[in-house]
Amino acid sequence: MQILLLVYLFIGFVATAKGPLFPPRKVTARVTSPYSLQIRWRDPSLRQGVKDGRRYFVRYQAQAKNRSEENEREEFIKLSKRRLKIYGLLPNTTYSVAVKVVKGKRSSAWSDIIQVTTSEERIDDSMVQNVTATALSSSSVALSWQLPKTTDGVGSYIVIAQSTNGKGRQRKSALSNETTSYVVQNLRPNQLYSFRIQSVKDIPPHSMSRQVIARPFSAKPSRPPNAFKLRLTNSSVVIISWKPPNPRSRNGPLIGYRISYKRKRSRKSDIQFVTAKKDQKVYELKDIMRNTTYKVRIAALNINGTGPFTRWKSIFVEPVKVTDNDNQKLQPSTPVRLEVSGPTPDPSPSPPSEIKLVNRTGSTLYLTWPVPPTPECCPVMAYRITVQNLNDSTDVKQLVKGSAQVHITALHPDTMYRVNVTTLNSAGESQVSEQLIVSTSGFVPPEVTYIHAEAAVLGNDANLTCKAKGQELPSLEWYLQSSQGYVNIVDIGKTNLSISKRAVVTTSTDGHDLKTSSLILYEVTRMAEMEYVCIAKNSVGFKRKTLTLIVNEPPEIIYAEGMTVLEEAKARLVCEARGKPLPEIMWIHERLRTAIAETEEPSYTEGMYVRSTHDLETLTRLSYLEIPQVHHYNYGDYACVAKSLSGQDHATVRLDIQELPPQVTKIQTIALSPSRVSVNWLRPLNYSYAIPFYQVSYRQMRRGSPVLYKNVTRVGTELYGLEHNTVYLIVWKYRVPNVYQSIVRKKRFLFWPPHASANKVTDLTPSARMRLK
Repeated sequence: MQILLLVYLFIGFVATAKGPLFPPRKVTARVTSPYSLQIRWRDPSLRQGVKDGRRYFVRYQAQAKNRSEENEREEFIKLSKRRLKIYGLLPNTTYSVAVKVVKGKRSSAWSDIIQVTTSEERIDDSMVQNVTATALSSSSVALSWQLPKTTDGVGSYIVIAQSTNGKGRQRKSALSNETTSYVVQNLRPNQLYSFRIQSVKDIPPHSMSRQVIARPFSAKPSRPPNAFKLRLTNSSVVIISWKPPNPRSRNGPLIGYRISYKRKRSRKSDIQFVTAKKDQKVYELKDIMRNTTYKVRIAALNINGTGPFTRWKSIFVEPVKVTDNDNQKLQPSTPVRLEVSGPTPDPSPSPPSEIKLVNRTGSTLYLTWPVPPTPECCPVMAYRITVQNLNDSTDVKQLVKGSAQVHITALHPDTMYRVNVTTLNSAGESQVSEQLIVSTSGFVPPEVTYIHAEAAVLGNDANLTCKAKGQELPSLEWYLQSSQGYVNIVDIGKTNLSISKRAVVTTSTDGHDLKTSSLILYEVTRMAEMEYVCIAKNSVGFKRKTLTLIVNEPPEIIYAEGMTVLEEAKARLVCEARGKPLPEIMWIHERLRTAIAETEEPSYTEGMYVRSTHDLETLTRLSYLEIPQVHHYNYGDYACVAKSLSGQDHATVRLDIQELPPQVTKIQTIALSPSRVSVNWLRPLNYSYAIPFYQVSYRQMRRGSPVLYKNVTRVGTELYGLEHNTVYLIVWKYRVPNVYQSIVRKKRFLFWPPHASANKVTDLTPSARMRLK
């Protein structure tokens, strides 16, 4: 068993270290959303748990629906794990996916191609509209969107950012339901990202917006080159060698390397610079003096500028060794052999043939020029632009740009400038181009073109936006307008900010003359409802615009009451809510799912109606749900829903119904005299509740006759003071305990005293009851 185990381990080690690389197997794809796929595979040539430095290349390609179209796109992703999640795909699109293994200089064949179709995009009214993404810097992207068509039930938004190559985790940020813009920060430069906005509703599913793709700006290299070394040759030439910096720190493609060198203990002004091509890893430094110590350093260069330099390294250039042969004089008879070679092409670059003015303002010039012809050995690496003020010879600017265009800023208005461009490559620099004489335009005060703020919700974030333009790009500042005048919000935030938890001001530039500033107030208070002033300034003047921020309060139910009543009695349910704006109140019978909306006038729905009152000073609304006659189907829970643009709240009250108690039984009347009658009855059958007292009311049948009452605690009484030969109506009532409202049962009888035509008790006929009413 031990021998077999050792053989197995040895064979596995050989197969892993030196064996062939087999293509991945069992490549599967799972659709996770209309814009993403989950890819998994197995590597048959790698045992589980073993890491040997191999990498995997994933190739995915969108298939064109029409084969005549040439819009198929093929992309590669390099990673070390055997799973990948791809973002930034198109909905309802078929993709072909294949995987291969790469280790060192060896690679396997591509795996079997699988095809998978992304799901269709779901359109929902609660989905945010018109999502746009704009790069602000090398690490931030600004998102903006419009609120969805239907905001009912949407409590907040979640911004989801994900790198399209599947590397790194998703970034999620929760925002209030009134926010329409957000700045995603801490992104990688020049990396493609996918952004989506999710609407978080009270009841799932949570709809997702359409994705947008954006890439932050490139930045300067963040790291110097690696493996920086110096070596001296016999011919007193310093050999400089290095390796490119890590790809993640390059922040875009490199266009070359910048080498600076100086003699030891020399001044900073003596530092000299040379430039190496982007493909070079070795450079020969020849312009040096013998018997001198030099200090050298190097930095990477991309189109955005020069990255950090390495530390200085020193090297000593040895003096020339004098030999005996050097002291021998050249004899006249010594033949001299001259070797003449062909002409060497000049690697120096040519200057731009023409400089064109594209746009100008009071403080900026936007110039462009054609790329000059250069030899193949030494491509153009950068341009040096010299700008001289013709009115002031000391006012000279020099800029170095990697592209054939430049945006010159911080100039004076109505001023003539001379502009020259010099081309730079690894062999040196060109002659100065022909000069361009151009004048900046005059300044005008800035103009505030847009100021807006959505109504904020108490405790949530508020976003105020201001835009201004001008020939001289203005600066934007936010102020509070108070009784003491204008107060800068940034200065307030350094001491005490009572309007919110904290305030943040962000600015961005769109083009050359438009500037946008956003004031974000986190967790606003009621004191934030005041006037805000946006002031745009430049060297000519300033303009301002004012807006008032409205701080709404979400609805809150502060009082709700149900009740217990008898059947056929009157019921009233009460609900009181507070909020800004004033909330609307709706009643819902939860068992029957019947909604009774609030109206200005009483409106009857299923035998119920709603009436309400409100107080604008306290921002409260009091609503009553009234049922004039309660029936058995009216019982149950009633939801009181208070709703406004700021949100909603609800409370549940209950209406309980007690059955009607039975009537008294065996009623008898006995005439004791012409003016006195004895009345007797029995308590209701099968009625277990205690009866505190009975009320007997009686009156003559004539219209307008007074009603007389008598309360007794027993089941019998005598009536006095009756008129003989007169018809009387007697009604029995008794009160029911444990109810909020006194409800009674009635029984009507006709009684004739002894001198009447009859001496008995008779129930009223239906026609007699109608006459009594």
